[in-house]
Amino acid sequence: MTTDELVNLANSLSNDDVCFLLNALSDRMSVFYGCLNRVVELGGVASVCTNGVSIQIDCSVPECEDLIEDPAFKHAIEHVEEGGP
Repeated sequence: MTTDELVNLANSLSNDDVCFLLNALSDRMSVFYGCLNRVVELGGVASVCTNGVSIQIDCSVPECEDLIEDPAFKHAIEHVEEGGP
């Protein structure tokens, strides 16, 4: 498909269709949160749904009771507390 054809396809999809497509591709996506003490923080996509007229992407990290339960956040926070890179 050409870029124009892909854009036309994307513009023709309903929000429900986009959610379905993003959920189907979620294992191929990650969300960049930023860097903490030179550690790149990424999270997986847990699910995609509609929220009113918007599309909501739920990341896997917020599924934790506390961010410290996420191994990447825990590593970065421990290194910040130690004062190391």
